[in-house]
Amino acid sequence: MKPKLIFLVGLALLLVVAIYLGAQMGDGQSELAHQPVVSLKKPTASPKPEHDIVPPTPSETPAPPIEMTPAAGLTENQVKALGELTQILEAGEVSPDAILQPIRDWANRDPRACALWITQNLRGAARQRCLEETLASWAEKNPKDALAFLAALGSPEGNEGAYANVLSTLARQNPAAAADWLRQNPGLGALENWQTIFSAWADSNPGQAMTWMRQNLDANMKDGLLPTLLSRFRDPALQSELLAGTDPVRRQQSLADAAKASAHDDPAYAISLARLMADSGSRDAATNEILRDWHLRDASAASAFAEQNGLVIPKLETQ
Repeated sequence: MKPKLIFLVGLALLLVVAIYLGAQMGDGQSELAHQPVVSLKKPTASPKPEHDIVPPTPSETPAPPIEMTPAAGLTENQVKALGELTQILEAGEVSPDAILQPIRDWANRDPRACALWITQNLRGAARQRCLEETLASWAEKNPKDALAFLAALGSPEGNEGAYANVLSTLARQNPAAAADWLRQNPGLGALENWQTIFSAWADSNPGQAMTWMRQNLDANMKDGLLPTLLSRFRDPALQSELLAGTDPVRRQQSLADAAKASAHDDPAYAISLARLMADSGSRDAATNEILRDWHLRDASAASAFAEQNGLVIPKLETQ
C-alpha cells in the first residue's frame, strides 16, 4: 500500500477514537449534573417545644402539703377543718371540740375505719389528738382489738396517749389482762403505761395487783412504780410491804412524790404519806406545804383536820 494512503487511514482511525472518547466523557458529566448535592454541614437541631423543657429540680424542694383523701364518715367541710386542727391545738386559744365531734361520732360508729383514716391523713398534734379520741371510743367496745391496731402501727412514738387510753380502759375491765398484754409486749412497757394499769388496778383490787406485781415485775420497775403505788394503795399493810427493804433515799423521795401527787385530790391522805418520811425536816416541810395549799382551797376543812391531828397551819409569808 502506498505510504500516503496508509497515513490517511491512520488519521481517520485516530479521529474515530477521539470522537468516541469525547462522547463518553460528555455522558458522565451529564449524569453527575443530575445527582443530588450532598452537604457536609451538620443539620441544626430544631428547638425543643417549651412545654417539653423540664426545669432543673432544686436540691431542697419543700415537701408538698398532705392531700387528705375523702372519708366515708366525714363531710368535705369536716375534712377541711381537720386539716387546720394542728394549728388550733398548738395555739390553744379556741376549743377544738367542734372539729373533734365528727371524729368522735365516726369512731363510735366504726372505730377501725376512723383510726385508719386518721393515720393515713393527719400529722402532728391533730393525728395524736384524733387517734386518742378514736382509740378511747374503740377501747370501750373492744380494747384488745384497739391494742392490736396500735401495735400494728409499729413504733409507739406519737401514740403514747392512745395507748394510755386503751390500757386504762382495759385495766378497768380486766386489769390482769392489761398487765399480761403489756408484759408480753415489752417494747411498749414504758413506766407510764404500767402506771396507767396499776392506778386503775389499785382502785379495784389492790391485793390482786400487789400479788401480780410481786410475781412478774423486776426490782427496777417496782422502784419506778413506787410513788404511783404508794399514792393509790391505801392499805397500811400493803404500804409497809411496798416500803420494806427500800433504799432510804428512794423511800424518802417516793413518799414525797406520792404525797405531792395526792395533795390536791386527797390532802388528808397526802399528809399521812408525808408523815411516813423518816427525816423530820423533810416530813414537816411536806406536811406544812400540803396544809397551806389545802387551807387556800378549803379553809374550814383544813382547819378542822389540823385541829384534830394537833397540827398548825403555817401562815402565808407576806412581802
